[in-house]
Amino acid sequence: IAALRNKAACRIQAFFRGMHGQYSALMKRQELERLQRFRNRKALDCQRAYRGFRGREIAEGLRFTRMREGKACVIIQRNWRMSRILPWRGIRMNKIAAFVFRREELELDERAAAVEERDRKRVEGAQHDSASDEEVEDVEDVWEEGWDDDEGVPFWYSPALNEKVYEKPPSKFQFHLELIGMNCKIFWPMEDTWFTAYIAAFNKTKR
Repeated sequence: IAALRNKAACRIQAFFRGMHGQYSALMKRQELERLQRFRNRKALDCQRAYRGFRGREIAEGLRFTRMREGKACVIIQRNWRMSRILPWRGIRMNKIAAFVFRREELELDERAAAVEERDRKRVEGAQHDSASDEEVEDVEDVWEEGWDDDEGVPFWYSPALNEKVYEKPPSKFQFHLELIGMNCKIFWPMEDTWFTAYIAAFNKTKR
């Protein structure tokens, strides 16, 4: 029994010493990490302070340099402008020359605008055809579609003729509208020649 107790006590002591050693190593490692973080933070603070000092020093130097260069530019501009001042006769001649040049530019612009307007009218005249003119709607050819509730069928009503029909009436220009898209021949008396043409549109007013 005594040997068994000694063996058990040895195991308990070994287990305690092992756990105590692990705990001590863990605490030491955490303490070292905390110390390392503290040192890193202080190093960053030192670097931040130094960089801020250096940045302010460089900015102050650049500001002084720019101010000195600006003053030098002002002096150079003042001397150059003084050298460019003309006597009153030269200024008067420059004003007269500027007025003449401006007048010439205005005349050239007016001529160019006139030429453009003349070309535009010429192109419009060349592209104009009678079918493109504005047409007036034939009131007798206007039918309004409706629905007859009593009969249950659609109907068409003409306000101009005051007439009501139950079949859609054909347009008065049905034949003319069907010719759109076809080719035809036109006789030109001045040249005594037949020309091939294409029917693109139909004007109901001119027909």
